[in-house]
Amino acid sequence: MPPPRRTKGTGGLWKRSQARLNPRTGEQETVDVWQAAKEVPHPTDPEKRKWVTGTGSSPSTANKKLSTNLERHYQKLATPQPASAGNRHGGETLMEYLVEWHRELDPNRVSPQLQRKYWQYMKNHVTPHLGGIPIKDVTYTQLKNLFDQTLATKTKPRSDQPLLGVNARLNIYKVLNQALKVAVKKGTIDRNPLELVTPPRYQPPSENIPQMMHVIKWLFETLEQENPEAYDHFLIAIMGLRRGERLGLSFSDLNLSGHTPKMVIRQQLSWVTGEGLVIKPTTKTGKTRTVFLTDPWLESLQRMKEQRKKQKKLPTFTPRPEFEDLVFLKDNGKPWSLNEDNDYWNTLQDQLNMTEKIRGHALRHIAATSMADNGVEVEVAMEILGHSSEAMQFYYRRTTARKQKTQVTTYGEGWSKRTAP
Repeated sequence: MPPPRRTKGTGGLWKRSQARLNPRTGEQETVDVWQAAKEVPHPTDPEKRKWVTGTGSSPSTANKKLSTNLERHYQKLATPQPASAGNRHGGETLMEYLVEWHRELDPNRVSPQLQRKYWQYMKNHVTPHLGGIPIKDVTYTQLKNLFDQTLATKTKPRSDQPLLGVNARLNIYKVLNQALKVAVKKGTIDRNPLELVTPPRYQPPSENIPQMMHVIKWLFETLEQENPEAYDHFLIAIMGLRRGERLGLSFSDLNLSGHTPKMVIRQQLSWVTGEGLVIKPTTKTGKTRTVFLTDPWLESLQRMKEQRKKQKKLPTFTPRPEFEDLVFLKDNGKPWSLNEDNDYWNTLQDQLNMTEKIRGHALRHIAATSMADNGVEVEVAMEILGHSSEAMQFYYRRTTARKQKTQVTTYGEGWSKRTAP
């Protein structure tokens, strides 16, 4: 006799193995995941049973995903759904496929924050225009018009300013292309029509990094004399750390004594909607980096370690356990959010009467360019900045220009000798 059916309205939480498609390789992999589920009324047949589920790498993640999916389910029930041509003829629409693709993303490979970003790209910029079309009927022309016309001409509310820059459109292109590649691997479509569409061309920031290097050197020399606390707060950024990596740096990842002082960059501070500030246990690229320390960074971090001893004596210093080892904490024990850190940086520039602001993220590009100017070899720069990072493009650009200048000068001198009368 089969076991009795679970009572309606109840749910469960369990761990199970699941075959997942690796979005990067297109290969099937087996992973262990947690799944939370709840039974809800079937939208069309009260005799049938319908489950809403949430899958994640931990019980808490699974439950949060379930809550999100339940909210979407009830929102969908409350909104009349037009019958699309795909539904009438039994074909899966692009929107239905994208919902399925997003649900199957591996939480061990794609963070919740990135998953939300992926879905915002699709929900806000793709499905409103092409979502009702059967995925097998989506054409090259429709996708080309989407990226070259529709998204390129979107403007901000009550403004004629573009809503999406070229790099934002490129990010949307990459995510949709990734989803359609998986559709080909799964046999949902025969060919990815987006491959025929030329992607938006990445535009690097138009900042004059070499000029900025002189300004930044003056700024830090001024801060060292007039505002040592601010100097120490931002100096480590000149080692090329991303903002989240710097604010997520822990004292336990620092070795500030001995013959080889070093820091290990293994995590980052991130903002997660609904949770607030969290420590994400990976870097942006997912790779741990080890950086050897020397002055002035070594001296700066040693001062910050001494400052932590003073902070611990303050009655206001009450950090949460997960944050108490962070290097960058305010006197009340709270970590610096990315927005607060950015505001602090802009305030310092205002106090120094800087007419042209320098973005905080530009410090990473300045670090890469400065490494090239000071003869840091490419292997070392890659280890410090991360192998696959936009900062390396600034490094390569600078080293290529310097080598070209030197070698073309030598070439010119040699040619002049040959042609001299």
